[in-house]
Amino acid sequence: MKTRLISLVLAALLLAAIPASAINGQTMSYSDGLVDYIKRGEGYRAMPYASGGNWLIGYGCIINSPSDYPNGISEAGAEALLRSKMDLFAKAIRSQLLDRYGVRMTQGQFDALCGLSYSVGTSWLSPSNRLPSMFIQGLENYSEQEIATAFSVWCHVGSTANTALLRRRSIELDMFFNDRYEDRADQFRWLILDANGGTNEYSDVAMFRAGASYGTLPRPSRSGYSFTGWKTADGRILRTTDTVTENLYVSATWAQGEAAVPPDAQETPQELLRSPFPDVSVDAWYARDVITLAENGVVSGYDDGCFHPDRDVTWGQVLKLVLLAAGYAEQKPPKVQAVEDPEDPEAEPQLAHWAEGYRAYGALLGYPVTDEQSLDEPVTRYEVAALVRAALELPESTDPSPYADASGPAVRALYAAGIMQGSLENGQRLFKGNDRIRRSEICAVLVRMEQYVQEHFVFVAGQRSPIHFDWAISDWEPSSFVTDERERMVYDDASRSTRLGIDVSSHQGEINWKAVAADGVDFAILRVGFRGYGSEGTLNDDTRFEENLAGAMAAGLDVGVYFFSQAVSVEEAEEEADYVLERLDGIPLTMPVVFDWEQMTNAGSRTARPDYKVLTDCALAFCEKIREAGYEPMVYLNKTLGYLVYDLGRMQHLEIWLAWYHPQPDFVYAYRMWQYGDSGKVNGINAKVDLNIWLE
Repeated sequence: MKTRLISLVLAALLLAAIPASAINGQTMSYSDGLVDYIKRGEGYRAMPYASGGNWLIGYGCIINSPSDYPNGISEAGAEALLRSKMDLFAKAIRSQLLDRYGVRMTQGQFDALCGLSYSVGTSWLSPSNRLPSMFIQGLENYSEQEIATAFSVWCHVGSTANTALLRRRSIELDMFFNDRYEDRADQFRWLILDANGGTNEYSDVAMFRAGASYGTLPRPSRSGYSFTGWKTADGRILRTTDTVTENLYVSATWAQGEAAVPPDAQETPQELLRSPFPDVSVDAWYARDVITLAENGVVSGYDDGCFHPDRDVTWGQVLKLVLLAAGYAEQKPPKVQAVEDPEDPEAEPQLAHWAEGYRAYGALLGYPVTDEQSLDEPVTRYEVAALVRAALELPESTDPSPYADASGPAVRALYAAGIMQGSLENGQRLFKGNDRIRRSEICAVLVRMEQYVQEHFVFVAGQRSPIHFDWAISDWEPSSFVTDERERMVYDDASRSTRLGIDVSSHQGEINWKAVAADGVDFAILRVGFRGYGSEGTLNDDTRFEENLAGAMAAGLDVGVYFFSQAVSVEEAEEEADYVLERLDGIPLTMPVVFDWEQMTNAGSRTARPDYKVLTDCALAFCEKIREAGYEPMVYLNKTLGYLVYDLGRMQHLEIWLAWYHPQPDFVYAYRMWQYGDSGKVNGINAKVDLNIWLE
């Protein structure tokens, strides 16, 4: 996300135009209308319940522990607790935005921001974020669409845009712009943007007023490609003149090299190659790489405005560039005190080198670089090859060396990956490993690295995970997942069949299962029990399991069960399996028995810092006992567990239930069931319910 630092002087100059209805920050508070909106959206629950790693009660108020409310809370008490939370959010907005910068706003704007804070916290208030900076500079300097998008980007669960949160943002935007407090999400529509191998300039969501034309659409970037428009799920290219009528999930389309942009898909066609440097000709072999990296802010020129493609690259520069191209985060130099030179007391004390953080991080990752290596010395092609191979974890190539002058494992691995190709001279391919690498050459390496990373790794929770292509890969086409008129997920391919299901526990209360079945639900996964999240880790019954089991079966639904696990050892996982089998007592099921391990991060939680290495063993032990008893086992996981925790290579014989709240799933590996939402509405159930689609 691009940010700007705004000076107080500039902010004061830009705040000249203030709406007449705006209220001074010191006296501003949230309205009763906002409280009613939150109560309607959250719903009232008397007893504590777990959600998103937190304990909540009443109208979605976060609490420290269920023991704070052993007897629950009344509706009046829940509203009082809600208002106490809102007082804190209102105070934060007044002090950090209104009073600090002299900002004024309407009641609807203030309420919308309080509603946003209740949903996502107050991290959005940092002046480096786009939304508060718009207030600081003056909203009159921005279009309604820019403001709406800056507001709506606060809609993510982890790194994934969540449609339930987007619906809340659209309702709050109606409050923001129109001072309306109705539960109407029809005034604004969102786009969820899949850059499809590229990078979105600002965010993966954008918001537009319904009934207007799009006007301006975001433009992503991708090294070596020309953006040709946003494609909808039904295959049409979105145009700036199209009328905003519905919420859409769109994917970027690309053409390699110079390609024609569809008429009016964007306001102006993009010239593919326009060199920002006078010494980089568009005809040069490295031009496309240099221009792409310069446009993305990866490389820049010198003070004279030139790029100097033939100059050397230093160790510090290469360490930083290779780490970033490999998908790792920027590194700051270590905080050390200035050290005087004992041989020259008059010399200026020296601080750590700017690239020292990259050296230290590279050493942790196994990069071939020592503390003795000067970060300001030029680096050779051999040295770059070793760094890149380590950064990309490239396997050793068994092919013979294509070079007449080099045959080491790093150069062969990089040639096989298409990253370093050497040069042809007099009919021979030469690597020239002892030559210093030039700025033009490192640009080509970086672009090829980025492409390799996009094709061979996935990123989740800020970490990189290699794709194992020898594991079972999902054959479901993400763009074929669409929602019907009731916003229920279907798979738009007549050759594949799916079924709609729910998963429930005692949190859903009493259920009218006949009404559920009549509402189009095909199956139900019932919680049979759970292990307590505290240190004692007791096994507990779901108090409505037997009632739900009898009701769902009588209604003709296919039924499976899940156990909410907090196991931290194989022995505990086996104990949980025995518990499930005892409660089932041989009752036949038509759906799986699921191992649902989830991390709880509350203070005192037994799974706050588990031994992740044992979790695969736990899942396998649970599932083996379930299979031996004649039931079909399954493992429930989200993307973080799937990519970073479980060893799916050892779980290839097990079915996977994926939990990911997103319009279209992009999980690489095979899964059989997808939990796509946690706020579904189903006849016969008075509370919100998880929705699932079973993939045949």
